[in-house]
Amino acid sequence: MRKYAFIALACTLTLALASILYICFNSHDAFSCKSQYDLTEEINENVLRSQGLLSAEFSNHRLIINLEGLLTSAGDKYIVSRTPLHHLKKKHRCGSSFLYF
Repeated sequence: MRKYAFIALACTLTLALASILYICFNSHDAFSCKSQYDLTEEINENVLRSQGLLSAEFSNHRLIINLEGLLTSAGDKYIVSRTPLHHLKKKHRCGSSFLYF
């Protein structure tokens, strides 16, 4: 009976260690932020006003920028919603240091 308990304990510990190592090596850090914006600009006596929410997220070598808001120009109102996605690639320089482009 002790033999089977020892084998079960060894298998459980091995699976737990393998799971922890897998999670540590395959997880990526993420950065995200959100901010409200309010922009007013005058071009040739035409006043442009835009306000809304700007958010950015960086994870897995991707940069996602999300812009949502309301644009007002000459009494007309427009809803603005844009989400550009940029994939960043490693560019090796000076041995082990690298930059993203």
